[in-house]
Amino acid sequence: MAQLIAAINRELGTPAKQDGWWSRAHTNFQSAVRTRKFDASQAYWSEVKGAFIALQSHKCAYCETPMPQGQRKKVAYDVEHYRPKSRTQAWPTQTIRRDLGITYRVNAGRRRGYPELAHHAWNYAVACKVCNSPYKSDYFPLLGRCNGASHSPLTLNLTELPAIPLPLGTWGEDPEAFLTFHGFIAVPKAGLKGDMLKRTQVVIDFFELNRRPDLLLGRAATIGLLYRNLREMQHPHLARNAAEAQSWVDQQLSSEAPYAAAARAFRALHLAAPGQAKTVAQLAQRYVHSKDSALAQSLLLLRP
Repeated sequence: MAQLIAAINRELGTPAKQDGWWSRAHTNFQSAVRTRKFDASQAYWSEVKGAFIALQSHKCAYCETPMPQGQRKKVAYDVEHYRPKSRTQAWPTQTIRRDLGITYRVNAGRRRGYPELAHHAWNYAVACKVCNSPYKSDYFPLLGRCNGASHSPLTLNLTELPAIPLPLGTWGEDPEAFLTFHGFIAVPKAGLKGDMLKRTQVVIDFFELNRRPDLLLGRAATIGLLYRNLREMQHPHLARNAAEAQSWVDQQLSSEAPYAAAARAFRALHLAAPGQAKTVAQLAQRYVHSKDSALAQSLLLLRP
């Protein structure tokens, strides 16, 4: 939490601006607790958008898509209210259930939303417009039961058991605890059972992580480049500069890199089963050139 507070204060700048922002947030939080309504006139969270952009290393909180940097970077980001501020709809809809072949059941958050959390910094993230609008929208699937009494994000997380993680900086939840990648396809970590297995499938389905061509292409290109650099590290005679290859690998595996989770999973596969990693990399390279969705299905068949 200290990391988030410090990032917000850096973004706000002067002590006067810091005190003013936190005071407004507290006042409006208390007002929404009393009225149980969201006041759209009190929308000031864009003032701290830059703090979340920095914490998330210029990536969408949900899909790891790289986001713009530079002077006008904030235009491309939406401040996402993790728990919806004015209403919550049931997910999946009948159309989504049919299209994705979903058979599991999840619960929904408060029907009236969580208006008080519209003013709580622990309820913010930045997301790409695709994840935030058509996918996240007003949905908030739960593995537990809706808690209508608490106003604390931490207490709500413990009782409601949100299916969608909120990965922020070093203190947010780490999706890699339950979700990994086989090549450029998102899959549950091996050995998961029960609610954790269901949770992983919810995340994959909710954001259509394996159906969005831009995500598949980004991960596939990442893996193709990573495989080339890993080979050059292992066979220095193939490389013009093995040290440069190592530098590229380090960068791709860092949390600041786009699609870093897929890169780290591929690195682990390359260490454990280099022959299979080669096949996966070849499929990734073919996907980059062909955009053939059948190649994504081929990856699932190759998973041990």
